[in-house]
Amino acid sequence: MSGRPAKGEAARKVEHAISIIQLLGTREQIRLSGVFMEAMKGQPNAKLDPLLGELRADLRREIDLEEITDDIVWLRIGDGYE
Repeated sequence: MSGRPAKGEAARKVEHAISIIQLLGTREQIRLSGVFMEAMKGQPNAKLDPLLGELRADLRREIDLEEITDDIVWLRIGDGYE
């Protein structure tokens, strides 16, 4: 068994994260979460990169770190990702 959460558990975690963004996010984060949700209707593997990039940029501004404009890189290890 891999260390990945079950699909149902992972889905609940994503739903929870999107709910928090909808409640507490910036106007742009809320807009991007809406874009992500609309994309999820058509394809279950919609891209989170724009939303995560905005969250990363906002967090880095808040804690006074340098701006990072590099693309987010995803690491996938385990069954089904080779």
